[in-house]
Amino acid sequence: MADKPKTPWRLAAIGSALVVATLITYARGLNAGFLFWDDDKHITQNYFIRALDVENLRVMLTTTHANNWHPVTWLSHALTYQLFGLDPWGHHFVSVLIHCFNALWVFALALVLMGLASRGEHAGGWPLRASRPLVVGAAAAALLFGVHPQHVESVVWIAERKDVLFLFFLLPCLLAYTFYAHETSPRRRRAWFLASFVCFGLSVGSKSMAVTTPIVLLLMDVYPLHRTPLTQLGRRAGANWRGVQDIIVEKLPFFAIALLVGLFAVVAQGDAVVELERIGPTYRVLNATNSVVLYIAKWAVPIQLSPYYTYPPLFGGFFATSDIFLLAIVVVVATTTLAVYGWRLGQPLWLVLWFFYLVTLAPVLGIVTVGYQSSADRYAYLPTLPLYLLAGYGVSNAFHREWTLRPARWAIALCFAGIVGLLAYMTYQQSGVWLNDVTFWQRIEREATDPQSRVVHAGLAKAYRESREFERAVPHHRTALESDPNDVAQRHDFALTLLALNRPDEALKVLPATEDGLPKGALASLLSSVGHAYCGQGRRDEARRLAKRALEIDSMCLGASQLLGRVKAGACY
Repeated sequence: MADKPKTPWRLAAIGSALVVATLITYARGLNAGFLFWDDDKHITQNYFIRALDVENLRVMLTTTHANNWHPVTWLSHALTYQLFGLDPWGHHFVSVLIHCFNALWVFALALVLMGLASRGEHAGGWPLRASRPLVVGAAAAALLFGVHPQHVESVVWIAERKDVLFLFFLLPCLLAYTFYAHETSPRRRRAWFLASFVCFGLSVGSKSMAVTTPIVLLLMDVYPLHRTPLTQLGRRAGANWRGVQDIIVEKLPFFAIALLVGLFAVVAQGDAVVELERIGPTYRVLNATNSVVLYIAKWAVPIQLSPYYTYPPLFGGFFATSDIFLLAIVVVVATTTLAVYGWRLGQPLWLVLWFFYLVTLAPVLGIVTVGYQSSADRYAYLPTLPLYLLAGYGVSNAFHREWTLRPARWAIALCFAGIVGLLAYMTYQQSGVWLNDVTFWQRIEREATDPQSRVVHAGLAKAYRESREFERAVPHHRTALESDPNDVAQRHDFALTLLALNRPDEALKVLPATEDGLPKGALASLLSSVGHAYCGQGRRDEARRLAKRALEIDSMCLGASQLLGRVKAGACY
């Protein structure tokens, strides 16, 4: 009775429930606006998504704008713009909807992989079965994936559409490959292989993080497909090392695309790649090791989530919190040892899942550092997939054991429902972080390990200035400049804030002495703005001096010409 297959309409009902639960969980995120944290580069100020003409499509395919190459993601933004314009609700809705579909893909993939793992079969025969225990486990995995707060950054940040989109194509790539490995008809095998390859191409075209897919497929060949002699079932099925060569050869198209996209992605990062002088190799390795453990810890206990994790301050060449990094090294070594021991006991599941996690996480561990964040929740969107599968399998196994009595099953169900409800509530709350620039940067400041981070204070200053809370912006401008006195752009923004507070003397002091690092038009415009403030205070001589200086820098500065006209007309009072 427990193994009675589920009918299609029941599976459809479960899938619909997954979508509804995920939509409700992310309802608050639909009310968020655009942020100046990359949303401007990718959407609001990206004029290439405004029309779907041939020239814009060419640019999408060839450009590395904003240090990324993801033409499929750009195309999705363009299609969203055609439907909703610059209404942020529509852009958020599309991202949430894609995440809902990803939960459905996780449900389907979990059904297949759990079925293979529970039966212990090698390739051969149709892999998709829907017995009650499998459906319960797959639904549990998909539901946890759908409502987990660790995914908020990937789903609610519009500029991170590439995260939900690349997984939307990657999961069917893995499914199609599984069906290809089990298919006996040559014609259908070719069709499934082509489907897998096309989905892979769309995935890497959405985000270059998908370049690890060929290695993931090789891991699947080892387990649960058992296409190699590395597992006992594989040897029983007649797998040999010559067959392994064929398996590698069939992946060559995947590796070729992955190599090309990987190289193109490195070139596209350009000046976003941080030099070794700024963040040294020892520093990077320590942080990478910590990140391996951190993402699992944040999955298990998703608290203190932040859109931007700062590096801890240095102490003697290492992190001040070096004890945490020592613990991370111990955890990684111990986990690897246990996984290898499980392999020796004939249980390849643990080592394969551990390798899946490490391989898919490798591109974003920071060995090649892009930007100044130590880690990011969005990086866990794919790598933590094995954790959801294991959790779903654990729920199913506990619920359907023969010795599990009905009261115990009710207790398991209630406990799971409580966990899902708590995660959904945390996701709802975390979505509020992304409502606007102020809430966004306030959370970052609250969770920052480096209280003097220039990035954090510059972001807060701009957020307060854009929301016209100028007094609150001033101390953050000062802190950002203390961290980097040569930040000309920050001096420019600080001067604008002080001008808005009618404090022209202070604005003049923070302006850069020359136009080096700042467009001459911008510096001339700021000088003329200070001059207009002086003119409004009746300080004609200072206003005249600044007008002349602005015109020396940029003879076409309209504001300076107007200021000089005001002074000559005696309109300063």
